Amino acid sequence: GSNKKNKSEKKQGYNESKSSNNSDNNSNNSNSKSSNRNRISINEAYDILGVNNNISDSEVKKAYRALAIKYHPDNAASLGDEAIRQATETMKQINMAWETVKIARGIR
Repeated sequence: GSNKKNKSEKKQGYNESKSSNNSDNNSNNSNSKSSNRNRISINEAYDILGVNNNISDSEVKKAYRALAIKYHPDNAASLGDEAIRQATETMKQINMAWETVKIARGIR
C-alpha cells in the first residue's frame, strides 16, 4: 500500500542518503563497488580513457594515471570553484571508466 511507497520515497531523500545511507545512494564514495546506477559500458569506459580495447593492461593503466593527474581537482584549486567542480565531475567519469575496465579485465 501507500506505506511502502512513502518508505521508498523517504529512502531516496537527499538529506537522509547523505547522512545515514552509506550503501547505494552515496555517489561521492569513489570506492563503492555496489552502485549500479553509475555503471557505464566497457566501450564507454575505453572512450573516456581515450584508448582502444586491444592495448595491454599496463597501457590502460598508464592512460588512466595520465588522465587522473591531468584532471585531478587539486590541480584546479587556483582556478576557482567552477573549475574545481568541473574537474571533480571529470575525475568521477575517469574513475568510473577505470573501475569498469579493471573489472572487465580482472585487473587488481
